[in-house]
Amino acid sequence: MSYSVETNNRTYWVVDDIRSIYQALITGAVTDEATGKPLTRNFRLECDHPRLKPNTSRDGLFALTGVRQLVFPDSAQAYTVPARFSADGFRPEMFQFDVPVNPVFPLAASQAVALRRLPVTLQGRVVKDVSTADPISEALVTVANLPGPRQYLLLRTPLYFDHADGQQVNIRSLAPEALDRQLIAPVAAGARSIILQQTGGLLAGQVLRLQPAPAAGPATKQEFVQVGALGPASNEVTLRSALFHRWEVGSEVKRVNVGAPSGIANLVGKALAGEGILVLTANLSGAGIEITDPQPGRVEYHAVGALSGLDGYYAASGLGRGAFFQLKAGKTGFTGQTTIWTLDHAQAVNEVNFRLS
Repeated sequence: MSYSVETNNRTYWVVDDIRSIYQALITGAVTDEATGKPLTRNFRLECDHPRLKPNTSRDGLFALTGVRQLVFPDSAQAYTVPARFSADGFRPEMFQFDVPVNPVFPLAASQAVALRRLPVTLQGRVVKDVSTADPISEALVTVANLPGPRQYLLLRTPLYFDHADGQQVNIRSLAPEALDRQLIAPVAAGARSIILQQTGGLLAGQVLRLQPAPAAGPATKQEFVQVGALGPASNEVTLRSALFHRWEVGSEVKRVNVGAPSGIANLVGKALAGEGILVLTANLSGAGIEITDPQPGRVEYHAVGALSGLDGYYAASGLGRGAFFQLKAGKTGFTGQTTIWTLDHAQAVNEVNFRLS
């Protein structure tokens, strides 16, 4: 295309030799990880590239738009575009989109964008199936998995660390020794050290189990932590992870003997600190598990299932994955009860009660 411009008694002929088009360069869809369905509520897309403009729609679609020559000026070079997605009720997350050499636009996003729900708490009461509804203590609430590619494992205490997709999870016996080392000072949630009655024989890497003193009733809360080092104070043990619970003076602390693996599965998707349910490639059945990690200090040990207390109440924190589960409550001497429960992520606490006969 050419045209003329006349000024100061002169005529100039102008010929366009560069044509810039504002277009969608990277496109994709955002889904709810729990259901796999498009995210139909409002979500937010942020991109720090000054020449890329984020666009979103209510049906879960998004596009990063701009002028190709300005955003990706060299077609012989590959680029990476970071973008942050967020939505109310979901964890915000960063994604990286690859732009290859000699791209043909628009590009489909090189990474699937699935947002994970913020975790909720599952709690309720286990009682006898009689008119008085007497509480049942030490009933174990677990996920009774249905057939399928995703198997779920409910933990008594949420994860301390993030773990990568595919990381191995082992069933292991977690047998405590007889010696109770007891806390002699209270410990706040989030603390990374404890003061014990005695620390003789403890070494870095060994596993300790914390739970309430026997007189307090069933171990409705229980933590397995690794020794990081002894000290610096007398009878102080520095831990490799921050404690999830608060612990009182007199709480039971025992060294644990970790048994050989008796069942193996792998994580489906990454597992995040604070989550209390694992998504696995296979069903695992056992009282204790080990989550492996390339960094020895990030290996975790956990009890499986939520346990009811003297009043029959149980609680499990950190349920952010999965849309629905088949839950089971059971105790020796009773007929267990199962129920299908769809998680309501709009409620911070989901209440599920059980009656055992």
